[in-house]
Amino acid sequence: MLALLAYATPQFWLGLMLIVLFSITLGVLPSGGMMTIGPDMSAGARALDVARHLLLPTLTLGLFYMAIYARLMRSAMLEVYTQEFITTARANCRAVHGSTDRSIAPSRKCTCQSSGRRRVRVLVMR
Repeated sequence: MLALLAYATPQFWLGLMLIVLFSITLGVLPSGGMMTIGPDMSAGARALDVARHLLLPTLTLGLFYMAIYARLMRSAMLEVYTQEFITTARANCRAVHGSTDRSIAPSRKCTCQSSGRRRVRVLVMR
């Protein structure tokens, strides 16, 4: 359900809501800019300041792609649950949900990894 919500929410609106939450309400992250203007900082302090400024845009863009991969993994897992070896395990009274992480999920991670590689290639080529 959360993946569907993150996928369906426009990114600009999600970004604005994250700014309202983390910058205005909680006051833990800066609301904009690349770095704090003004004081001279050491290299380490400047790197931490830039990292704080990058956190909200990274979170905003990353939530969308995490939702895509969560939905892809869910559909792949639902496809596996209909296969014969799961039906056989259920017939033999074995716990299917307990064996999910060990037997089903690793076979479906390949689908998500290949999709992720494709997306990285597209981002790098642009």
